[in-house]
Amino acid sequence: MAAMAVLLALGLADPGRAAGTWTLMAYLRTQGGLAEAAQGYLAQLCANGSDRLRVAVQLEEAHSPGRARRLLLPLGTDNEGNSVVADMGSAAALSDFLGWAQEEAPGDRSVLLILAHGMPPAPAGAPTALEPGTLAPSAIAAALAQALSGGLDVVFLDCCYTGSVEVADELAGRARYLVAPPGLLYSPGLPWGAIAAQLRARPEMSARELARVAVQESRSFWATHPEVPAGLVAIELDRVPELSQAVSDLAQAALPVLAELTPQITLARGQAATWGPHSEMVNVEAWAAALAAITPLPEVAEHAERVSAAARAAAVAGWRQEAAAPGSEPGVGIFFPMALQGWSARYGTERPRGFRASWESFVKAYLQRVSGLTQAATVARNVNEGGCQGI
Repeated sequence: MAAMAVLLALGLADPGRAAGTWTLMAYLRTQGGLAEAAQGYLAQLCANGSDRLRVAVQLEEAHSPGRARRLLLPLGTDNEGNSVVADMGSAAALSDFLGWAQEEAPGDRSVLLILAHGMPPAPAGAPTALEPGTLAPSAIAAALAQALSGGLDVVFLDCCYTGSVEVADELAGRARYLVAPPGLLYSPGLPWGAIAAQLRARPEMSARELARVAVQESRSFWATHPEVPAGLVAIELDRVPELSQAVSDLAQAALPVLAELTPQITLARGQAATWGPHSEMVNVEAWAAALAAITPLPEVAEHAERVSAAARAAAVAGWRQEAAAPGSEPGVGIFFPMALQGWSARYGTERPRGFRASWESFVKAYLQRVSGLTQAATVARNVNEGGCQGI
C-alpha cells in the first residue's frame, strides 16, 4: 500500500486505469456531407472495442445540428448512447467530450480521432465562411489545452489539409504524434477497422508504431483505388518547434534578397509536390531542398537546408498514392499559394504569431513581387506589339 501511495504521488499509477490499455476517443462530425463516413467509422470501431482498447465516441446528430450522441464501445444490447447538446464545431464541445471520455474510459495511453472537414487552403468567398462540418485547428488546440494536462499519444485528424506545418505547430506540446493528410482526404476515409484491430491485438505497441501502422494500413487500403490521389503523413510533434523556427529563419533571411531570390523560389516550388485545388499546399521538405540546391546565396542555402532536414526528421512516416512521379514524394505541407486572392482564413483573418508571422510576410512579399513582374512583362509585351496608346 505504501508503494502504491508513492506511485500515485509521482503520477506513475492510477487505480482507475487498467495496465496495458488504450483509450481511443472518436469525435465524429456529420454535417457537410460527413454522415455516411461517420457511420462507417462507428461501425468499424464497434467491432474493435475491448478491455484493452476502450473506445469513447461522440457522434454528431445528422438531422439535429447542435446535438450529439455519446457512446462507449462495444455497445450493449440496451445501450444506444446518451444525447448531449453540443456545437461540435467549437473548442468547448471537444473539450467537454475529452473530459467525459477520460473519465468514462480511462486507459494507460490515449488517442484522439477527429472526423471533420479541414479548412481549405484558399476558401471561396469570405475567408471567414467555413463549410458545415469544419473544425478549425485553433479550436482543436484550445480544447486540448483545456481538457488535457499530460497530452495525448497520437492525434488523428481525418480532415483535409491538416498534415501541415501550421497545424502541427498548433498542436505541438499537446500530443506526441499527429497523423493527417496534407491534401484531400477522400471518402470513406481511413481504414479504422484495420488500424483498431492492430491496436487491439498489440496494445503494447508504442505511439510511434501506431502512427506508422495507420499510414501503412491506409496505404494498403487505398492501393485498391489507384486512381484516387490519397496521401497521409505522420509527424513527431516534439520536432515541430525546430521545424517552425527553421521556416521562420529562412523567411527572414530571404526577405532582404527577395529581388534576386524570386526566380529561384519559383523554380524550387515547381519541383516540389503540391496539394489543393490550385496547388496552394507545398511539400516543405522538397521545396526547401530544391531551393538549397538552386540558390547561389550561402545564407539562404544554409537556412533552406535546415528547413529540409527538420521537415525530414519530423515526418516519421508518409505515403502518397502517386509518389512514383518525380517531385511527388510524401511529406509535410505548408501553405504557399501563388495568388494573393482568397488568402487562407488561417492567415488572413487573424493576427499571425510565431513562425506564421514570418512566413506570411515572406509569402506575401514574394507574391507581390511576382505580381509586379507579371504586370511589367504584360506592359512590355503590349508596347512591343503596338498595343499601348497615349491618353
